Amino acid sequence: MRTTPIFILGSLLLPFTSFLHADTLTFQEGVYSHSQTTDTWLQGAVGNANHDTNSVIEWDGSDAGGQNFLIIRFDEIFGSLQGQIQPSDVITSATLSYTSIDPGDAATVNEIEVDWSPPSPTTFNSFGAAAGVQSEDYGLEVGSALGATGPQSIDVLHSIEQWAVNPASNRGWIFRPTGGTNGAVLRSSEATQTTERPKLTVVINEGAPPPASVLRGPYLQRVTADSITVRWRTDTATTSSVRFGVEAGSLTGSVSTSTTTIDHEVALTGLMPDTRYYYSIGTADQDLAGDSANHFFETSPIPGSATPFSVWAIGDFGTANSSQALVRDAYYSYSDSTYTDLWLLLGDNAYLSGTDAQYQAAFFNVYQQMLIQTPFASTRGNHETMPSVYYGLVTNPTDGVSGGVASGTEAFYSFDFGNAHFICLDSEGSDLSTSAPMLTWLELDLASTAQDWIVTFFHHPPYTKGTHDSDQVADSGGRMRDMRENALPILEAGGCDLVLSGHSHVYERSFLIDGHDGNSGTWNPALHIVDGGNGDPLGDGGYQKDSSPNQGTVYIVMGSSGTVGSGSLDHPAMYYSGSVLGSLALNFSGSNLGATMVRSDGSYEDVFSISKGPPPDCNGNGVADSVDLASGTSTDCNLDGIPDECQGPDENGDGVLDVCQGSAFIRGDVNQDGGMDISDPVWMLQYLFATAQVDCVAAFDFNGDELLDLSDVIGELSFIFQGGTPPEFPYPDCGVPAGTIGGCDSFSVCP
Repeated sequence: MRTTPIFILGSLLLPFTSFLHADTLTFQEGVYSHSQTTDTWLQGAVGNANHDTNSVIEWDGSDAGGQNFLIIRFDEIFGSLQGQIQPSDVITSATLSYTSIDPGDAATVNEIEVDWSPPSPTTFNSFGAAAGVQSEDYGLEVGSALGATGPQSIDVLHSIEQWAVNPASNRGWIFRPTGGTNGAVLRSSEATQTTERPKLTVVINEGAPPPASVLRGPYLQRVTADSITVRWRTDTATTSSVRFGVEAGSLTGSVSTSTTTIDHEVALTGLMPDTRYYYSIGTADQDLAGDSANHFFETSPIPGSATPFSVWAIGDFGTANSSQALVRDAYYSYSDSTYTDLWLLLGDNAYLSGTDAQYQAAFFNVYQQMLIQTPFASTRGNHETMPSVYYGLVTNPTDGVSGGVASGTEAFYSFDFGNAHFICLDSEGSDLSTSAPMLTWLELDLASTAQDWIVTFFHHPPYTKGTHDSDQVADSGGRMRDMRENALPILEAGGCDLVLSGHSHVYERSFLIDGHDGNSGTWNPALHIVDGGNGDPLGDGGYQKDSSPNQGTVYIVMGSSGTVGSGSLDHPAMYYSGSVLGSLALNFSGSNLGATMVRSDGSYEDVFSISKGPPPDCNGNGVADSVDLASGTSTDCNLDGIPDECQGPDENGDGVLDVCQGSAFIRGDVNQDGGMDISDPVWMLQYLFATAQVDCVAAFDFNGDELLDLSDVIGELSFIFQGGTPPEFPYPDCGVPAGTIGGCDSFSVCP
């Protein structure tokens, strides 16, 4: 047991005696305190080569005629400070963990018997008393190290127990290539992927291993300005607990559950907005992971605030191959020390079928560093073929408390983040018809948001000419067509600024466009392009728009974050189309949105921005013109979207433009004199049986059947003399704001 004095105001009051506290100590360079790691590899073919600062280390049975050896040591792990193994501690278990990124044959792990580094550097020739690795340089065999890809571990309990008795004997371990000639490559203590650096985990004072090991996560879901959900998986069922606080090492808050499970989900509420919190996960009695400088998250800014934030979007990434890793590492380098606030997954997250094992290999094992810090929001792709698996690992907002209208389903949902509103649609499993629940909900959700930005994401792109063709109805079961024809008009009328999709394994980005819901053969630049520039602030200039309906949307296909294909790449709506691996970085800052496509080699393939101003308010009443027109406060007789009072001339001052008070159009007013009388059916008869001309044939069509015949004459005579059926729209209740004639607006030209 440990005796600890209690100090209050700097004075020693009394000692108390406590039983040794069960704990898990973790040592990892740059992540935990007392975690200085020394590692390198000895290159037999180049005896004086110095690899002390390499980001990777390796062993190899045959490399250019020589063998390569890996050596590693964790320093400062023994002592009297908190976080160190103390002399009185009883060591229960000790595990050395590493991450292999290039698989190879196994190695034998031995304790090192000779002093090495410092002095630095340690090379093949300087290691030990004689050049090269000699049998007297190493001692006890600890075990075998696997070269398989991903996280691996070795039981090193015996080493730590022996070294705890004599800390000076801690010289670390050597990995000798004894399993074959194929070498393995590991992340070193210099790796930028901090969570993948070598790690030593020591359980003390228990007499038994920890109650569970963390197999997945932790990872973060459903972030708001005052809450977040933390999830993880363990190998055995335990209770769930999250400790959290605003300072690393001082986790003063906690939330626990009494039920046991292997898939843990804990919601933290009552948090402060736009604040960084550090956290740990485990049981009510013991941490299993976290409580380090690397385990943190940040809550979102207050909804509507202009606080800058960044978003990472990836699509079709779940390949578990080197291409996926290159894209990941390129973004990590791009973001550098800048925190990524939000992460969007555009579907096909784990090939080929989205099984639980495939998600582990292609997602949770690949993005460990991002998962523990940044919450993600996901949409389902066509390779998520197991809905129970997919929906079992996400926690999507369904009740509207994250912003937007409650959807009641995790398939489609919305949430606010800062001054942006994000909408996730389900193009894979939901009914895509306009009367079905998803698009009915979408209209309500768009109408409810007052955020400056609207970003929508779903899997199947409305426009693409890559590995899929949005013109082909048979492609993807017509879902690309259905999203284009049914969802896009709703999104554009609702003021959506950016639409992100995947599915097609290329990168494509549109101009600022509006109103194109047909195939590429119906594309008309004069009708559909709002801004035909490249959108680059350093090129043609960024796009500019306001928040009124149908002011333009940018569409992006980001389907090449794990594999890349090709196609004709010639959709006319697209400014850029290319077969390039990469991901998309979005940066929101008040009224500006910047986007950068980051290639897998770290270069920037496409850059554009959108600047957004308030909607027009020409009469200065503080209400958008579109709202004035919709409510009837203002009239728009010529249907140009601008209130009549903001235009001229209006010589009689009646609020209706003079241009709208020319020759009238009322069905039945054939001679367009502003009224209906006997002269009109007479004119009709002269047109049908003589040579009279009619300037507005729609005015002749009294009954609105698009035919000019005697039925129109008879109908009008009945209306004039017998009070019969009135003419069809637009008389007398047109459904448009009232003008000066017959309760209907009049027009200078025949509609």
